[in-house]
Amino acid sequence: MSSRGVNITIISKELNQAFIASGGNTILSMNAVFHHGEEFYSAETYYVQKIIAFAYPSNQTLIGNPDQIYEQIHANGFLYPKIRNLNEFGSLDNDLGYSARNQKPVISGLQPLTAPLNIPTHHIWEYYRVFNPFVLLHPLLGSGLRLEPKTDGIFYFAKEQPIAKAADFMSGLRETFNHHLHLIPHSNYLVVDTAFFKDILQKNNMQFAYILREEFYYKADSYRDEWPKPYVTHRIISNT
Repeated sequence: MSSRGVNITIISKELNQAFIASGGNTILSMNAVFHHGEEFYSAETYYVQKIIAFAYPSNQTLIGNPDQIYEQIHANGFLYPKIRNLNEFGSLDNDLGYSARNQKPVISGLQPLTAPLNIPTHHIWEYYRVFNPFVLLHPLLGSGLRLEPKTDGIFYFAKEQPIAKAADFMSGLRETFNHHLHLIPHSNYLVVDTAFFKDILQKNNMQFAYILREEFYYKADSYRDEWPKPYVTHRIISNT
């Protein structure tokens, strides 16, 4: 698929190569945003690629509709700060709890590995996190680790050894928020130490794969601020 200078096939292939070049880490989540042109709101095309890792039993063949797998994994649950008092209201000043969706799964055996961080308030200079919040480790992976925010991301540690990192990569963000316009999306990712990850999977007799969601937006009139509903596809990517 190609439109107005944005070749979707090439973008997908380039991002998929990131899995091969990730070194000693494994990508668990990546939300990559592209728009054609310097200004997001004046662009005519806008593309989003969301990649989420999930686990399933080692003795199970992965069979299922990719759309259903995405909905089940994407909306499985969320992390939230267990706020003790109003003097410690920061999202990472408190222990994080996990709230699972109490709904019978359409496809049995699927295990989420990540969860979005839902927080009650956002700093005005980080308004864009309302659009795409940080994605952190599911308790299956992160329950025994120490969470520590740093200037270049949110890190998980096992004693002093870094195990996982959540961070942003972005361009074109405005420093102030125009309430008449939609939030500008940005990109983020979550990686985990491969040896640690494989050990958890082996102990739980599980293997993993990726679900990929691609969203393609096109505006007939570039001067309009509103984006129409996207063309959306889902597909499964094997980890081998």
